[in-house]
Amino acid sequence: MVIRKKIPNYWLILPFTYLIFFPFGQLTRVQLDVAGQIFAIYPTDILAGLTLVPLALNIRKLFPKEITALRAFLVAALFSLIFSLAFFPPQEILIGTFYFFRLVFYISFFVFLWRLVKLGVYPKEKVINSLIAVGTFVGLFGWAQYLFYPDLRALKEFGWDDHLYRLVSTFLDPAFTGIILVLALILVFSKISSRKSPLLVGLSGFLLFSIAFTYSRSSFLAILFAGLTASLLGYSKKIIWIPILIFFLGLVFLPRPAGEGVRLERLNSVILKTGDYKESLQIIRHSPLFGVGFNNLCVAKMRFFGGTLGLSHSCGGTDNSFLFVVATTGLVGLVFFIDLVIKIIRNTSRDEYGRIFLVSLTALFVHGMFTNTLFYAWVMGWLVHLLAISRRS
Repeated sequence: MVIRKKIPNYWLILPFTYLIFFPFGQLTRVQLDVAGQIFAIYPTDILAGLTLVPLALNIRKLFPKEITALRAFLVAALFSLIFSLAFFPPQEILIGTFYFFRLVFYISFFVFLWRLVKLGVYPKEKVINSLIAVGTFVGLFGWAQYLFYPDLRALKEFGWDDHLYRLVSTFLDPAFTGIILVLALILVFSKISSRKSPLLVGLSGFLLFSIAFTYSRSSFLAILFAGLTASLLGYSKKIIWIPILIFFLGLVFLPRPAGEGVRLERLNSVILKTGDYKESLQIIRHSPLFGVGFNNLCVAKMRFFGGTLGLSHSCGGTDNSFLFVVATTGLVGLVFFIDLVIKIIRNTSRDEYGRIFLVSLTALFVHGMFTNTLFYAWVMGWLVHLLAISRRS
């Protein structure tokens, strides 16, 4: 009760409201025209940003050990953005500035959540249960989309990929939907390892079935490597590998109604990703030390490869999270990013919550080799929740 007096009750609304909006994904998108450039903002971003207010009020001067490394990476990102004025006029880095503030918002959200957990206001189990509920709703919305609106080719006109007969849910992207479902599955498996129940077993089956219908090979690999990490960290191999084995054997029976996307042996996406990697490397060569600015990828692509920004929603990313770091913040930013990851891992607790975080981080790193997973807003939102509950005392 003493602790609650130090944090006004209305601040506790922020994380719960954030999780309510989370599964609605792109449906809550508000698109802004900033100096002729398109930038999207979401209620989840605003809620994450609002956590700066209680932090600024110094409710409690508590900070996690990682704060120094987080600040260092932020400084590197900010410097790269300022340095990019050597390449681009001020109006062209406005979008990059918005992306930088979004990163600040989610770091603030992490510190805010960590304080709530540290002070005993936000129980760790409640965080886990809330995330499982969010993942379940993402899956349910995905099936509603798959059953009633499986053909998304008309959305190509509005800058989205033209998916057909794939479960994309409210994120309108099978890869990002897939990784959210994988992260939820990890939490369910963790609970099953300590308490087997028909509800949890059924939920794990539902999530695996949903992941399969995304046809997202990067998500399939994330499951595989998450399973390997879980085994190394002492989880029951029987609980982990029997459902994963059934999952991979079942992939051969997936329907192939129409379109390239439902062919697991498809090569078109491999060719596109290879082209994206080459573009990223060319951008890196223009400014290897400090990058082109966080996140100026759209204007960099337009400047170096020609064309216009258009309506594409993937313009500001790459198909590899690590290439994204180097392209936007340079080798200097990569050094600070690696240092941040090392410090986060070292300060991870050795309890169940720490194991959950490490398994989830493995899945994200594997998935991030094929898409810009680590800097996807909803993934950052999920990750800061896991970070908050897995820090050492």
